[in-house]
Amino acid sequence: MAKYTINKNPQLTGEHEVHDEVQCSHLPLLENRIFIGYLETCRAAILAAKGKWPTNSIDGCAYCTLCHSR
Repeated sequence: MAKYTINKNPQLTGEHEVHDEVQCSHLPLLENRIFIGYLETCRAAILAAKGKWPTNSIDGCAYCTLCHSR
């Protein structure tokens, strides 16, 4: 299981990125991270984040997840 967080601040393209805290080399600053949970996959982390913040556009980080779509 990996520890997933989401960036409070959106990217220039509008989405909030989900990060694997252990694998990511491009983590947001600590004060800009919100803990999502310990989950099996990045897809599960994105679904959990969308459940908590349904109005936000959410994507996986291009550097640490296989769930980046943009």
